[in-house]
Amino acid sequence: MKKDYDIKRIIKEKKLIPKTVCLLLAIILWFYVSIKNINEITIKLPVTAQGLNEDYVISSISSKIITAKISGHKDEIKNIKKNNIKTIVDLSTAEIGNYKIYPIECKIDFENKYEITLNPEKKEISSAG
Repeated sequence: MKKDYDIKRIIKEKKLIPKTVCLLLAIILWFYVSIKNINEITIKLPVTAQGLNEDYVISSISSKIITAKISGHKDEIKNIKKNNIKTIVDLSTAEIGNYKIYPIECKIDFENKYEITLNPEKKEISSAG
């Protein structure tokens, strides 16, 4: 019984319970902040056309630039540059004189966990022969 009393006395005298609670809360907060360390960068990118029949030319495009918003962990997206990302419109189904809306495909040269949003996601393009 004497030994049990000594442990309780030491815990009370050293104030170990509040110190332990504070330490656990600090560890939980550190994990929360490190997980939620999400950053977002915005990059303006040119749109590249591919697959267009060699007899056709692009006569009109709604805009040649799109905005890409990339979000992810700060350490994973800090090295993203314009030359790592290519935005491509496949024009293999283009028809002469018709405006058509084409989806934009995004190709990225690196493998990390990130989320990318293109604005706009589609382009209106007209071709001529």
